[in-house]
Amino acid sequence: MRSLNAFAAILVVASTASCSASPGATLPDASEDIGSAPFADAGNPADARQAHPDAAEAGDAIGPPADAGVDTSSPEAGTDSAVTGGTWSPVSFGVTTRDTGGGDNIVIAYGGYTATDADSQAWVTQLTTVRLAQLGVGHLYAVRGPQDADYAAREIGNSELAAALAAQATSASYVVVIAHSSGGFVADELFTFAGSNVLAKIAYFNLDGGSWALTDALVASMKGVL
Repeated sequence: MRSLNAFAAILVVASTASCSASPGATLPDASEDIGSAPFADAGNPADARQAHPDAAEAGDAIGPPADAGVDTSSPEAGTDSAVTGGTWSPVSFGVTTRDTGGGDNIVIAYGGYTATDADSQAWVTQLTTVRLAQLGVGHLYAVRGPQDADYAAREIGNSELAAALAAQATSASYVVVIAHSSGGFVADELFTFAGSNVLAKIAYFNLDGGSWALTDALVASMKGVL
């Protein structure tokens, strides 16, 4: 079983790179930069939003993610684990998944306000390509950003995601949840639906995000919250 410290060390880099817009953030060098989390398109947020749940079912047209753009000229490029195999498929409204066959561990990436399916897919693919595949992560979930900055509509299909995790997490050592900005509100909803067996495996990394559900008792039930 991998130590939580192994994930923590890697996600600290993710946190620094993803929150590079935050005051006082210190960027890692290019060889360690694993990409930025999907930020909202402040110029035209309407373009980034997806159809209302009533207008779209699980069969939303979702293509393969764009190339994550890992810099192959990096001194550490030879240690990257390319994400191969599997295509993105819908789980519920706003949630897609991809199995790479790289291991039993799970990563779930919650994009920030107005992040699209493609934004979150590219982000979690890059995270996995650069580091997480080396730690046995083979099941990827991408969650689009909320349509409201405070996630007032509660439109994301977290209950269906929790149901999928109940079966899939039985063979996992870790369920790594990474949420950026307003995606933290959406991730909180997952925690309220997840069973105790899943919660006990969750290592949660909140990247400059909000929370409405993280009580002391809920945090204590998880493997780690950073």
